[in-house]
Amino acid sequence: MQDALAVPFLTATLRDTEEDCIVRHEAAEALAAIGLEESIAVLKEYCNDKSTEVAETCIIALEKIETTLAEG
Repeated sequence: MQDALAVPFLTATLRDTEEDCIVRHEAAEALAAIGLEESIAVLKEYCNDKSTEVAETCIIALEKIETTLAEG
């Protein structure tokens, strides 16, 4: 849906380390799909998450957002 209104909820979900790693992974994917520059900071925070799924998704999400922003 790419609704920017979801960004605060998705950010909170990604930050909630008590949440299942797959849910956090999906939140990071959704942030990438929305593609706002404001999501870059939180994605960078979790590139070294103890959950491999979350960390790898954040790295890919960052690349996607940065590429999209660079293309203008």
